[in-house]
Amino acid sequence: MTPTVGRVVYYNEGAEQYRAAIIAYVWSDTMVNLMIIDPDGNPYSRTSVSQGPDVQHWDWMPYQKQKAAAGDHNSESAEPRPEACTPPVPAAEALSPPEAGSPFLGQADAKSPPPELPVASPAESDAPAGVVAPPVPVLDADGRVIEG
Repeated sequence: MTPTVGRVVYYNEGAEQYRAAIIAYVWSDTMVNLMIIDPDGNPYSRTSVSQGPDVQHWDWMPYQKQKAAAGDHNSESAEPRPEACTPPVPAAEALSPPEAGSPFLGQADAKSPPPELPVASPAESDAPAGVVAPPVPVLDADGRVIEG
């Protein structure tokens, strides 16, 4: 397996203390820089860490070794997948203009006033009987609350 930036591996802290680590930089197939995560979730770093089973070395996780031994080299890649990284963008001709009467019609034009929004009166609120709904603030054309 080839180490790549972003892959999760083990870092051997010693005395059977393995930590999750993320490869931050690749020097070679056997030497990397790591961001290691301690048991409390706090990150710390080690640079120029060699691969191997020894203390203060990094190594692949057992499931990664099993996949590599089985010949499954595709599912553990840190390389971006174009279909997963780039959402489809609709073509401009697929977008339809807003219909007449739409509150979005003319919003791009700075000279158009904002659409009027309906203001519910306390009598029209959804509050249960006997519960007084709080007053609805009145806003000016710029969206600021009008005092009084």
